[in-house]
Amino acid sequence: MSGLTIFVQVGGHWSAPAARYYGESLRLLIQNLECSQGSKASGDVLTANLLLSSFEMLEAHTHEHQRHLDGALTLIRVHGINSQGQKMDRVNFWIYVRHDITIAIENESPLRLHPEKWEMDLDRHIGHLEEDGDIDVLSNRLLWLVARAINLIYAADPPSSSGGLLQNIHGDAADWLERLPVSYQGVKYGQADDLGFSRKYFANPSAGECICIGIGAGQLDF
Repeated sequence: MSGLTIFVQVGGHWSAPAARYYGESLRLLIQNLECSQGSKASGDVLTANLLLSSFEMLEAHTHEHQRHLDGALTLIRVHGINSQGQKMDRVNFWIYVRHDITIAIENESPLRLHPEKWEMDLDRHIGHLEEDGDIDVLSNRLLWLVARAINLIYAADPPSSSGGLLQNIHGDAADWLERLPVSYQGVKYGQADDLGFSRKYFANPSAGECICIGIGAGQLDF
């Protein structure tokens, strides 16, 4: 998906590839729908659907973007796709989750697919990670924490057990931070400020961003 973030210069103006290739992608999706048969074909349709949604998200959140996400969610529910899916099903699921989180934050609303329906493998996602870590495991568990926090913040009718749910998020966020591999731990440098905070250097810049998000989930309060 990183290739979708590349921008190209056309006629002196910077334009996302989404604007150039959306029409072609839509044509291929329609062609696939007309020829699709069997479960493998439905997986291909879901992949094409999410690629279209990615193009639309980069260019602009249009009505078509919402419709494609609705279609993707329908395919996910009908075929029972979750975080434990095989190969492309699992990849498609996590791509959809990223779209769902983005839209939920923008609209200040709960996710369409509740995290309880994700069927997370807690033994893998909460268990100790190898020293070099599994980036997918780290990232996906962070998405799980963020999604739960979003649903709690933007719940139309906060559940009576929200206090317990909040404590669960705090505990899981602390556990996630504690189990990060050494390569994700920052190294303090310079003098501490008046409040006792020190600067940290991260060999992997994205590690610092992930830790900031994880700490944010761990400090969620009402």
